[in-house]
Amino acid sequence: MSKKISAILKTIIAAFLWLPCSFARAARRYASPAKAAATEQPSILVVACHWLGDTLWAAQAVPHLRQRWPDAHIAAITKSFAAPLWSGRLSVDEIINGDAIVSDRRRENVDWQAMKKLASQLAARRWDIVIDLTGNRYSAIFCHRLRARYTVGFDGGEFGRLYATCVTGAKQHGEHLSHQPFRVIKPLLGTFFDEDDEYADKNILPPEPQTDYRQACEILKMAADCPTAIIAPGAGWREKCWAAQNFADIANILLREKWQIVLAGSPQEYELSQKIQKLIYEQFKPSVHLIHEKSVGTILTILSGGAAFLGNDSGLGHIAAAMNLPVIVVFNGQTDPAACKPLGRLAKYVIAGTPDATPENIAQFFIHMRQERPC
Repeated sequence: MSKKISAILKTIIAAFLWLPCSFARAARRYASPAKAAATEQPSILVVACHWLGDTLWAAQAVPHLRQRWPDAHIAAITKSFAAPLWSGRLSVDEIINGDAIVSDRRRENVDWQAMKKLASQLAARRWDIVIDLTGNRYSAIFCHRLRARYTVGFDGGEFGRLYATCVTGAKQHGEHLSHQPFRVIKPLLGTFFDEDDEYADKNILPPEPQTDYRQACEILKMAADCPTAIIAPGAGWREKCWAAQNFADIANILLREKWQIVLAGSPQEYELSQKIQKLIYEQFKPSVHLIHEKSVGTILTILSGGAAFLGNDSGLGHIAAAMNLPVIVVFNGQTDPAACKPLGRLAKYVIAGTPDATPENIAQFFIHMRQERPC
């Protein structure tokens, strides 16, 4: 189906649902944004049930909510693999498993019964404010079923009218995706939010590892005093992935320089890492380690002591950039670097097929950065 036909169908469906969604919204009798903002000690639920990069951006809203409501109870409903991201200055009072809420139909199946059950359980808690930072039709329906005093979200597809406040224009062309959560919470924060100074890309707060790096190295049989390059060869969908041989070539150059390599990703990307491992020279293979766990907790610890990160446009690159690692992310035309580039003082991106994206140049960049800032 062409994009034009798909857009026309979406417009027709949205028009058909406009009236019933409006009635459903009116039946909730939501509080106004001003009344919600005036609540002294609100119970707040942040709905952030997407992938790692978007979850990191959503968590950046927590310090601003804390500043506005120091005594609020703030909970985050998030994917189980992303739970470790809500740590350090991004900590919330409660983390709720949100695996039932669909983020992306390309990678997840919809279980309406599971979503309905979870919504019913949480509705009994009578939330004051629900902030939907997931932003799709499934999260919009889910938030509506929570029966909160006030809900705010963006997009929501054809069900966006179910929010008490649907923030239009949260996604601006040419603007980084990290801005979206701030545009959503801005109506609630008022003077507590300074748009010129407080957007996430000015100062990304990293999550805080829960395990000591050296202890993790001991468990994983890695050398704690050896420079570690974390390579994440996977991505949300195959079209975003750089060729496996390129990652292997970079690994071989770094291994010759006495580095060690961690091939990281989700359990579904384990076979891809094995393919790259087979392309690495035999004498270097003892210094190659694979980490593909369901939770991001272990790799978060390894990133905290790493010397470099290389990957496609994926969430681990954003986390590594926030943790101030030298980062290179390879884009191949599937996503827009202006919206998806890694944000960090030592982070950069390259375009596949350009001179900057050769294995030799990328490896030399990491070696140079290691010389400039030895651990």
